[in-house]
Amino acid sequence: MGQGRFGTPPELSRGGRAAYIAWDPTAGHVHLPNVRLSWPWPEYQRGKVKLRTNNLGLRRDVDTELRPPDGGLRVLVVGDSHVDGFVDNDQTFCQRLEEQFNQRPGSAPVEILNAGVITSGPHNYVGHVERFFQLGLDLVVVVFYSGNDFLNTVTTAALRGVIEVPPRSPEYLAQVERALGVQPVQQGPNQARLFTEFPELREQALAEVQKQMRWLRYLAVKGDFELLVVTLPSKFEIEWPTWSAPQLAAAAADYLEVLGLQRSDLEVNRQLTALLLTALREDDFAVIDLTDPMRAAGGKLFWDGDYHLSEAGHALVAQALFTPLAERLARR
Repeated sequence: MGQGRFGTPPELSRGGRAAYIAWDPTAGHVHLPNVRLSWPWPEYQRGKVKLRTNNLGLRRDVDTELRPPDGGLRVLVVGDSHVDGFVDNDQTFCQRLEEQFNQRPGSAPVEILNAGVITSGPHNYVGHVERFFQLGLDLVVVVFYSGNDFLNTVTTAALRGVIEVPPRSPEYLAQVERALGVQPVQQGPNQARLFTEFPELREQALAEVQKQMRWLRYLAVKGDFELLVVTLPSKFEIEWPTWSAPQLAAAAADYLEVLGLQRSDLEVNRQLTALLLTALREDDFAVIDLTDPMRAAGGKLFWDGDYHLSEAGHALVAQALFTPLAERLARR
């Protein structure tokens, strides 16, 4: 599962094989069902993260039946490790949203199913929706992460022979090797390094993401469910601009210089996301960008250790998505 890419805690691996991830012919890789794991997380107020999956491998404490409860509504959320969550299940934005919906008096019960899986990208998101297609879905929420989903798109498309990535220079390969164990590098700089080295891949990556989104819309029509695309910015975009010059210099030394990057090189991630948002809106997709609400909220929304969404980040995402999801579900 690419240990080092997302800094998977050693407790999640046994003998070099993932303890909670399995290959899947449809989605690429998925959670194993009924997993119970935990590992220390000093930043977390609970001191450790408990990873639990249910009977279908969803990040959920209770099992999921094939059909939703009578009169109930069902939402599937797909995304990468930020959706998967480096917090306990009850504090992921998916579970927080479900609780908010079900606290409304007299409303239909709502299930928010967390199908996020670490190291996933847009091709995987299509596969996850296909995998859970028979669950009686009313809404699918696709969370696109600006920090590495374009990189994941290129990697998967290259494996499928759709995109050809030029050979990387020895210098580039040496930089990547040095950066493998530096967790935050994988949340933005690694992607920026690829598109700095090969700017011709930017347009191809954008086109391939759009193609996967159109496949998702085809599935939405076929399955008669609503579709919402959410773009999630990175800590580099949200928190770095608020830091002091000494903080930025120290962080740049740790997370940028290892790849030969400057802070301005990270702009490519936001530029590609902005182009994607424009293209999706022009193509009549329902889209929400979380950048403005996250900037307005301020504070630490991502962990310092690995740059994934923190407990506060998940709470903010749930708050920002509640009304848009309610509006989509009102159509059902």
